[in-house]
Amino acid sequence: MSYLNVTFYNKSNTLHIRIQNPGEGGVIDRPATDKDRHAYAWQWVQFERGEPQIPDGLPIDLLYPSNSAIAEKLRGMGVHTLEQCAHLSGHAIDCIGMGAQTWINEARRLLDNSNKGVSMRDHQRDIDRLEARIRSLGNDIAELRAKRGRVKV
Repeated sequence: MSYLNVTFYNKSNTLHIRIQNPGEGGVIDRPATDKDRHAYAWQWVQFERGEPQIPDGLPIDLLYPSNSAIAEKLRGMGVHTLEQCAHLSGHAIDCIGMGAQTWINEARRLLDNSNKGVSMRDHQRDIDRLEARIRSLGNDIAELRAKRGRVKV
């Protein structure tokens, strides 16, 4: 599972990709490749649907439901899921500042508790990922067929 924030977008009629480690300031921003589309199939499908491109996982709002300011701060730093929070780097902890280690520990505790049983949400997430991969492969097949039709033998 990737904990990166990956966003596809159009810039000057060219498909671009933005990649960021959650909680950190550095961003990779460059033209996207077919390899990117396959590597980040879930975000690609979200882009095609016009949906927000956020990593799959449990929403960061579950960390402290009664204190939305913490979730807002973490989202502002690119941390959208409990999984991302639980796997923050040392650099991200420094960037987020005071409270970050406590939030990481709590996210890990919540994830440990939620992983004790397999939920329907997990099954649906797996199904959605597989469907995204199938759509991506279907697009590739259509592109190859179109290219084959243009090639004269």
